[in-house]
Amino acid sequence: MSNGTRSQVTGITVRFADGSTKTYPDNGYMPVALFWSDDVVANILGPYYDRLDTPHKMTYDNLVKHFGPVRAIAACPGGPGASVDLNKNVVTAIWNMPNPPTLLGVMSKDPGCDIGG
Repeated sequence: MSNGTRSQVTGITVRFADGSTKTYPDNGYMPVALFWSDDVVANILGPYYDRLDTPHKMTYDNLVKHFGPVRAIAACPGGPGASVDLNKNVVTAIWNMPNPPTLLGVMSKDPGCDIGG
């Protein structure tokens, strides 16, 4: 933990190869972590969920909200009203799945909340 003298990050702008940007905080929300590479999603974000004593669930509706309907139905085939236990395989599948016209560039995380912000 910070002893109160360490500089704190209060904002970050991610610039993508196509020239678009995403600035955090977005609507006052500053995530604890941003993940934007295959390796980090597979080896840090995904394993975070595998280590939880009680699996974290994400509803189909929240998956749609954060990742769109194509990824939501792939991660939670039960569709509306269903939920899925998040684990490394589900997180990696969401990250790797094409959702035309682009792949995900960023996933955000706060402990105890849904992935995606």
